[in-house]
Amino acid sequence: MKKYPPEAYSSNSRTLRRYVVVAGLVLSVGLTIAPGAVSTAYADELASGSSAPAAIEAAMHPGEGTSSSSTSAAPQAEGKAAASSAESASGVEAQNSSGAAPAKSGASEASAPGAGESGSVPAGEGAASTAAPATGSGPSATTVVPEGGTSPDAATPATGSDPDPAASAAAASGGLTLAAAPAAEGAAAPTAGVVAKIGEQSYATLDEAIAAAKSGDIIVLVANATSQGISMKGDLVINGAGNTITFVKDGIAIFNHALTFKDAIVSMMGIGSTPYAEWKWMAICASKDGSLTLDNTAMTLDGTGTASGTHAIYFTSNNKLNVTNGSTLVVSNYPQDALEWDGGDGGYNLNVTGASKVVLDHNRSGIAGTFFAKVDASELTVINNRGNGSNGSHFDIANGSEVSFKDNGSHGLSAGKLFVKGSTVTCTGNGMYGITVGNSLYVDGASTLKANGNKTKASASSGGGLRITKNAKENFIAKGAVVEINNNGGNGLENYADLFIEEGVDLSILQNYEKGNGGGIYNGATGSLTLPSGAKIYNNTAAKAGDDIYSLGKIIVPATGEWILDRSHDGVGNHAITGWFEDGLGSDNPQRWQAHAEGEDANYIIPIEEGAFEIPLALKAAHGIEVDPGEGDEPVGPGESEDPGKAEDSSSVKAEKAEVVAPSSAKSVSPKTGDSAGFGLAAAAMSVVAAISAAFAALRRRED
Repeated sequence: MKKYPPEAYSSNSRTLRRYVVVAGLVLSVGLTIAPGAVSTAYADELASGSSAPAAIEAAMHPGEGTSSSSTSAAPQAEGKAAASSAESASGVEAQNSSGAAPAKSGASEASAPGAGESGSVPAGEGAASTAAPATGSGPSATTVVPEGGTSPDAATPATGSDPDPAASAAAASGGLTLAAAPAAEGAAAPTAGVVAKIGEQSYATLDEAIAAAKSGDIIVLVANATSQGISMKGDLVINGAGNTITFVKDGIAIFNHALTFKDAIVSMMGIGSTPYAEWKWMAICASKDGSLTLDNTAMTLDGTGTASGTHAIYFTSNNKLNVTNGSTLVVSNYPQDALEWDGGDGGYNLNVTGASKVVLDHNRSGIAGTFFAKVDASELTVINNRGNGSNGSHFDIANGSEVSFKDNGSHGLSAGKLFVKGSTVTCTGNGMYGITVGNSLYVDGASTLKANGNKTKASASSGGGLRITKNAKENFIAKGAVVEINNNGGNGLENYADLFIEEGVDLSILQNYEKGNGGGIYNGATGSLTLPSGAKIYNNTAAKAGDDIYSLGKIIVPATGEWILDRSHDGVGNHAITGWFEDGLGSDNPQRWQAHAEGEDANYIIPIEEGAFEIPLALKAAHGIEVDPGEGDEPVGPGESEDPGKAEDSSSVKAEKAEVVAPSSAKSVSPKTGDSAGFGLAAAAMSVVAAISAAFAALRRRED
C-alpha cells in the first residue's frame, strides 16, 4: 500500500473537521427552520387552492424560481363506472291509476313481437295487458269517415280564460323551452274578431275555418286560438304563424289524410278523447294512411286527469308521425302508452329529423309496438315510463343524434333492428334490459353505445345491459366505436347470435352482477362472440360461475390488460390482474377461483390462456397466489433474481405478484405532522454528516 506523509493526513483531517462543523450548522438550521417554514407555506398555498404547493420546492431549493401549478382533475379509476342517476324530464308524478284499459283491435304491448321475432320481450315482464273497449273493437282501417269536418259543438268558442300554453308545456317537459314559431310569411295583421284565415276569407274561430276547409287548404292563424277538437276530412295545413292552439275538449281524429301543424305551439292538457265517437280512449288517432306532421312546431300532450285506459297517440295502419324542422313533441303522464300501434303488418313510422326533439315521459310505456323510428340529427328521450321504453321497434339513428332510454320500469330500448351511425345511444337505470336487439345490430366507428346501471327492478327474473337474441343477424360494432356495459344488475353482455366487435372498439364491461352465470359476459350455446384486444372485462360478479365470462358457444377471448382486481372481487385487497383463470362451471365444476385460502390446498388457481374456444368456459380475470416473504428472508426486488447470474432487466419483470395499493389507502403525507418534505433539508444535512464522519473515521485510523 502506498504511504503518505503525516502532513497529508493532518491536512485532510483539518479539512474534514471544517466540513463537519459546516454540516452541523446546516443540520441545526434545517431542524429548526425547515419544518415550520414548509408547513406554513404549504398551508397558505392549500388555502389559496393550489393543487401542488410550490412552498416545498422553495424550501428545498432556496433561491430558485418556482412555477405555479395548475389544478388538474384526478382521472377516474378505470373499471369504476359512474352510477346511473335517475333522471326525470318532468316534475309531474306518474299516473298510476289502475282499472281496465280498453283493448286495441288485435294487439297489446305484451304480444308485440320484437322486430318480427317472437320473444323479443318476455311475456309477463313489463307488458301489461289491455282490456277490451266497450264497443268491442278498436280503430279500424275501414272506419267510415263521419259527415262534416268537426264535432257538433266545434263552432262554439270555449268559455273562460285559455290555459297558459307556455306554462303547461314547460311543466310537461320539465323546463324544456318551447320557443315560439316565427310568423307566417305574408300573414295578415290581426283583425278584431278574426282568429283564422283561408286565403282572404276570415273566420272568428279555428274550428269554423276547419269546418269550411277543403282538402289541401292552408289555414293561417292571426291570433291565439282554441279548439273543441279536430276531425279531419281532407289534407290540411294549419299555419300557426307563431300563435298558440289550445285544445279544450277533444283531441284529433285523422281519417286517411295528412294533418300538418306549421310554426305553431299546440297544447293538449288533460285531453283523452277525439271528436269521433268510437275513438274516446286516445288524444290523437289516425286511421289507415293518416299522418301527423309537426313542422317548426312545439306540441305538448299531458294526460294528467284522463281516464285509466287512455293512450296519447294511437295509429292503426301505415301511419306517419313526423317531427321535423326544429319541432318539439312532449308526451307525458298518460295512463297508457305515449305512442301505440294497432298490430298487424301495416307500416308504423316515427320520423324525428332536422334538429327536433321528442320526449316520452311518465306514461305506461313509451313506444309500444313495431314502429320504424328514424332519428336524424335530432333527439329522442324515453324516460320514467312504468312499463317498456320501447317494444320491438326498428331504430335508424344517425348524424349526431342523441337517443336516451332511462329509468323505465321494465325494458329500456327493445329493438328489432338497431342501427347507430355517428350518434350516441344511452340506456341506463331501466328495470330489466337496457338494450335488446331482436333482428340486427350495427354501430359505426363514430358512435357511442352505453348500457349502464340496468336491471333495477328487484322482482325481474331477467335483465342486464345489452342482449342480442338468437334471431338477430349480422351484428357488428366497428372500429372506433365506444361501448360501455357497466354496473348492471344482470349479465353485462348476453349474446345468443353472431356478434363481431371489431379491433379498435373501446369496449368496457365492468362491475356487473348476475345471480346466475357470467357476470360480465354470458355467451349462449347459439352464440358466436368475437371480442377485440384491449377490451376491459373485469371486476364483474356471477353468483354461480364465470364472474367475467361464461360461454357455451364460440368465443374469442382477448388477453387481459394492466387491470386491478379490486378488494370486493379479490377478497383481500387490490391486486394486479395477471391473466384469465378457471372460475367454475356450475354443477359440473363448482370450484371457483381462490388464491387467498389459509391452506394452500384450498386455493383453486387454473390459468387459461386467451384465444378461441368452442367448449364450455367460465373465466375470471384474476391472479395467482400472493407469496409473502418468509421470516428472515429478503424479498427479491424488481430487476433482481434469486440467482445473481440470471438477473433480469427491470423492464422485463412482470407484476404477477405485485400488490397494488389503491390511491385511497396510500399514506398521506402532511407537513404539519413533520412527516413531510419539510424535513428534506435536515435529512440531506444528516446524510452529509454521516458520509463525512465515516471518511473522517477512516482517516483517523490511517493516522493511528
